[in-house]
Amino acid sequence: MALHQISYSAIGACHRIGARTDAHHHPILVWFTSAADRSVVWNAKTMRRGSLISIKEFLTRPRQTVFAKARQHFGMRACWTQDGMVIVKTAEGSRQKVATMDELESLISKHPKTATGSAAVGAGAGASTKRKE
Repeated sequence: MALHQISYSAIGACHRIGARTDAHHHPILVWFTSAADRSVVWNAKTMRRGSLISIKEFLTRPRQTVFAKARQHFGMRACWTQDGMVIVKTAEGSRQKVATMDELESLISKHPKTATGSAAVGAGAGASTKRKE
């Protein structure tokens, strides 16, 4: 990743998680000794697009559930995580931080899904604001 500024001392612990399988490699969990070093790696992850290596945050189970439901409603490109928080970019372009399922449900009610699968801006957007049942 061309991270010359990261030294071995920046890594507090590193190990694989999950069961060994022939189908795919199991993830590696890395704990950094400082938030600054973690941010350097996190910000460099965009260089990995299109490769077989991906960098993801390790979220708590409730936060992972919120993240999965947000991506289901708002789409893959409109949701991401940063520092353990789920961030959703709404159709009008605002970014909302979401930590709990209650917060996400509130955001979903304000931005219902359209027939195309993304959240609508509103009645003036030319798309239906009713949810598909």
